[in-house]
Amino acid sequence: MKRDVALMSNFLTLSRGMSRYNGGEYDGYVIVKLEWQITGNVVDADSKIVRERSGYCQIKSIGVDNGEETGYLTMTLLGGKMDDNAVVGTSIPTDVSDLAELSFAQEEVLVYLDAVQDTNPIHKGAGAIVPGGMVLATLQDKLSETMPWFKDANAKFTAQFLAPIDVGETFTIAQSKNGLCVYTKRLGECIRISKKC
Repeated sequence: MKRDVALMSNFLTLSRGMSRYNGGEYDGYVIVKLEWQITGNVVDADSKIVRERSGYCQIKSIGVDNGEETGYLTMTLLGGKMDDNAVVGTSIPTDVSDLAELSFAQEEVLVYLDAVQDTNPIHKGAGAIVPGGMVLATLQDKLSETMPWFKDANAKFTAQFLAPIDVGETFTIAQSKNGLCVYTKRLGECIRISKKC
C-alpha cells in the first residue's frame, strides 16, 4: 500500500525539527526511546540536545504555532554499530489483538527521509532499517479512526524500540492491555507503545 508522507503531519514536523543534527555526528545511531505529546497544530519545530555523552544522545524537538508551544518529541539515541546477533526483540505478548500488517519498501523510506530531512545512512541500501519515527507517524495516521486515544492531546506517549525492523520486512501492529506493540515473526516484539495521561 502506498502512503503519502509528503504532507507533513504534526508528528512529522516535530521529527523534521531534529534535522539540524544531521551531518555525520549521529550517523549510525539508533532510536531506543521516543516520548511525545501533541497539544495543537505544529507549524514549525526546533530542537536542542538535552543530554549527551559518548554513544548516547537525547534530543528534544519543540513544536510551535504562532509563538505558542504545541507539542514536543524527545528522542533517545544510542551510537555504535549494531551486531545482528545482539538484536533480539522480545517474545510476542500473548494478550494482543492484531490490527494490521505493514511493510515499507526502500522507495517509501526514501520519501519519508526526504520529508523529515533525515540523512542517517542506516536507513538506506543493503541492510537498511526502517526509521522508528516513520513507523510511529504511520501508526498515528492509520489508527486515528479506530483508536482515537492515539491522538489524545492530553496524553503523553512513550515508544520503546527493542529491535529494528528491516526495510521490506512485514511487521504486525497489535493492541495489548498496555497500549500497542509492533512485532515481526523474525524478532518478536520490536516496538512497545504506551500512553500516559
